[in-house]
Amino acid sequence: MKRVSDRGDSANQCEDNPPFVEVNMRWVLAVLLVVLAAFCIMYRVTTDAWAAANVAGILSVVYMAVIAIGITHLLHHRRSRIAVGLISFIALTGLTAHWIIMWRMTDWQYDSLQRVHLRLYHEYTISMLSDRAASIFREYKLEPTGTALGASFLRKYPPGTLLIDSLGYEDGTPVIARVSDSAVTLLEESRFIRGLDSTFVNEDGKHGLVQHRVCITPTGVTYDIQN
Repeated sequence: MKRVSDRGDSANQCEDNPPFVEVNMRWVLAVLLVVLAAFCIMYRVTTDAWAAANVAGILSVVYMAVIAIGITHLLHHRRSRIAVGLISFIALTGLTAHWIIMWRMTDWQYDSLQRVHLRLYHEYTISMLSDRAASIFREYKLEPTGTALGASFLRKYPPGTLLIDSLGYEDGTPVIARVSDSAVTLLEESRFIRGLDSTFVNEDGKHGLVQHRVCITPTGVTYDIQN
């Protein structure tokens, strides 16, 4: 009878304290919502998908580590606890290392492509602007002596004239012309390509975009990559 009572006590104890490994769907749902909220908030603040993914990944690893620790504490044999703990540590460490390598590789590839893209864009735009500036300069030199450079420019290129052919994905790169009697300055600003200086203030008030400048005077033409 005593043995039967012991079994009953053990059964009651198991009912009162369910195993850690039993799935609690409300807990899982709560963790998923926390991870999703962390991703959305981080992305909204930084607009960086990788930064948001890193935050969500850290929370997920912490959750998996807590699960592994809980399972380890349920095991009665020391060897089993050591084996499960070691396997969990290796798995989480490998997952974290793989994530970091993938993140750094993606970041390096993005930076490399950005540098190549920026160099090609500089070369193309300067080539187009220099051709237009040389044409404006030659046309001015054909004007009668005493003609103002600004007046000559506006007569041939009234406001709204497309001064250079832009790259297709730029969808009509705007060129701003500053005109005076003694100089014509052409400012080209990319719509979305970032320059090297993120704090640079562009002509239209935006920050960090690529901008080129060509200055035409009665004596010649100068070129400048401003950002």
